[in-house]
Amino acid sequence: MENTDTGSPIKKFECTCCGECCKNFGIGGFLPLWEWEAEDYEKLASERGISLRIEPEGIIHDRKSGLFFCLKYGMRNQPCPFLQENKCSIYERRSLACRAFPVAMTPYFSRQVNKTNFMECPVVDSEQFLHAIGASKEFSIKIEAKKTDSAFRERFGDSYDCCSHNEMLTNVMPSILQSLIQAKKIEPEPSHRLHNKRIPVYSFYNFLVRIGACSAEGKIDAINKFKDHELFLKMINAPENSDSST
Repeated sequence: MENTDTGSPIKKFECTCCGECCKNFGIGGFLPLWEWEAEDYEKLASERGISLRIEPEGIIHDRKSGLFFCLKYGMRNQPCPFLQENKCSIYERRSLACRAFPVAMTPYFSRQVNKTNFMECPVVDSEQFLHAIGASKEFSIKIEAKKTDSAFRERFGDSYDCCSHNEMLTNVMPSILQSLIQAKKIEPEPSHRLHNKRIPVYSFYNFLVRIGACSAEGKIDAINKFKDHELFLKMINAPENSDSST
């Protein structure tokens, strides 16, 4: 593909299987996981006799119930213990963050195009790509969003779609939290000063079940929908999400 504005080629991203992304998780030093991913990783590790260090991230205290919960987890084993002979041994079950690599943010959700859209990868020359899509200088995302989104998808394929999926979940979870606050079902506060490590921290949906805001069946149904990448693609490509004016 060649960008018609700059004449610069947009080459398809091809992973060289160098394994660098599995050896260093970058800023923060952890691999972000949703609760169902953390559960799956722990199950896989148990089956293989692997020790994992998965911790809750951004712990929240609910003053109303007295319980602690989190929206996401972080795996802090570096390099990834599932990296064997420089290859992912759980490739078909790897997390959305892994599937999204090397895309860190999409212009669709972040409303910006610069180097922060990418994670560190030896194969990716972010400056060259940004120049190829005409984004070497600031420009209006509102005007250019559709064209930019298309260029990202052309370059990074399913990695881009997985990043979009991940970002959608990142937006949905706080929205659910906000609706619970408005309904006065919870009274959350950051718990970095309150949490005792001996007190359990519940995953978000286990917390909702505990306070009666969601049934066990509702939890399973919601998580199955969140995990469904094909369903996500149908949602993101629905006609109402394809505004020709952008």
